[in-house]
Amino acid sequence: MSGKLVFLARVMWAEKKRGRASGPRRRSHSTAYGGACPERTLLSVALAHTFQTDTVCMTFGSVWGTVMADMGAVYSLAYAVQAGVAQALEVPLSDLAVTVRQTPASGLPTVVLYDAVPGGAGLVSQLVDEGVLAQAMHLGLEPVGGACGCDADSSCYGCPRTYQNQYLHPVLRRGDALRLLERLQAVLEPEVTWRLG
Repeated sequence: MSGKLVFLARVMWAEKKRGRASGPRRRSHSTAYGGACPERTLLSVALAHTFQTDTVCMTFGSVWGTVMADMGAVYSLAYAVQAGVAQALEVPLSDLAVTVRQTPASGLPTVVLYDAVPGGAGLVSQLVDEGVLAQAMHLGLEPVGGACGCDADSSCYGCPRTYQNQYLHPVLRRGDALRLLERLQAVLEPEVTWRLG
């Protein structure tokens, strides 16, 4: 199924007349030639990009327990699920992407897994088959099982860490992903909701 994702960038300040953008808002700034700029009106601009692709949103209900507020645990699970799905579908990890959002109605974290290809490649749509989903969850246990040798309260490139999630490295914990995936193995009734674009 097709879905739309919107990626938001940081807020920029841009000159009203010339469109020059800068980071934090400053009262005065220089021109490209180093002189004082006469422009005093700056507009707040937020950059965004819409990405249409195949998506699947998974809310795991009671599996979260008390970790709902711990986004490090939620992201650790998300990247373990991504690794398991990539193995189950026999595709490179880079063909899939994952993010986390909060479900508006319930407040529960939702893992959003999507094809990293514009327009979608039909990869995540295969998760509708419960056998594929169960296999993906089982395979997600392997990278976080501890064979990499890192402590349960940390992570490494042998478990949830990747180059793409390096901004999350300080909060990713192998032990959280393992604990949550083991709970999923016991329950394995995730509410899978397709978001149509």
